[in-house]
Amino acid sequence: MFIRCHVFVHDVIVEDVVPIVPPDTHVEQGKVSEITLDLVVMFAWNIEVTGVAGQGLWTTRLWMAENEDGTGELSGTVMEEALTEGQQSQDLKISAVGLFSIEDIRYRFDLTGHTCEEANFICAKFNKGPNPEVEKDYLPFIFSAIPTGKVLTGCVENTFCKSVTVTDLDWERGVGKMKYGVPTILTIYATVGTAAESSELEGSGLWKMNIFGSENMDGSGKRKPLKSQILSADDQSKPLISPGSRMHFIGISTSFPIEDVGCGELSYLCLEFESGPNPSYTFGTSTGEDSLISCKAEECKVILRGDNLWCVGRPYGRDLVV
Repeated sequence: MFIRCHVFVHDVIVEDVVPIVPPDTHVEQGKVSEITLDLVVMFAWNIEVTGVAGQGLWTTRLWMAENEDGTGELSGTVMEEALTEGQQSQDLKISAVGLFSIEDIRYRFDLTGHTCEEANFICAKFNKGPNPEVEKDYLPFIFSAIPTGKVLTGCVENTFCKSVTVTDLDWERGVGKMKYGVPTILTIYATVGTAAESSELEGSGLWKMNIFGSENMDGSGKRKPLKSQILSADDQSKPLISPGSRMHFIGISTSFPIEDVGCGELSYLCLEFESGPNPSYTFGTSTGEDSLISCKAEECKVILRGDNLWCVGRPYGRDLVV
């Protein structure tokens, strides 16, 4: 009679490594950020393979790279050990699915000096821990990869880092019928220039536009009166389809006390363009300011008050509205 015995070992054979980043993740260029991701490891198994339990079993290196194979890594983004002690000691249990998942890995990185266009991929390298301590220490712990060690590195396209740089703001306004004490309907026609290196962008609440009176041509100083967010929901969600081209905002309608501007100290009517309140992208301007502001001199208005003409601030205005 012949008896055949199987020699069981801790034999982990990795076939693929895939980092999984949640779709609502936001990566910002030019600053320190932290995101959370999962790591899925696909492994092969056979009758001689067992699971493995112990301490310090695994190690994972994270970084951002210019290339899909992980080359061209960006300085400031390398995290040599991304796993907590608990994650390093997560048990591997054999299953027919052949998947091993480490969840909620915190990844902290610094993109100072880097743009979204450089951080094309988020990469992870999974490996056996440097000094693993297995519970069944009488069984050897063998770790390998097929077909080559390259499969231990997995990269995912970084679609989570988007940036828009706006360059200039141009606009005209139309004034509706004016009545004393009643805010006037203004119609705004505005275009915003975008830099060619900006990202394509779509979503909701992307943009914000404000209108206000100012003492100064650059919009500095007091903002009185101020009307915040004059864009409709559709205009706030206007996609940036062709970076480098102009975005057109046509027929923006808003009520505004225009009679308060152009007379006295408030000589200028100003329009401001900025990002929405909760942007899913990095917003910047060619001037380095937080927003674009464009102001135009406004003339004093003469409006009808009852049966009399009423001039606000100056005795003679160029605009006569009755």
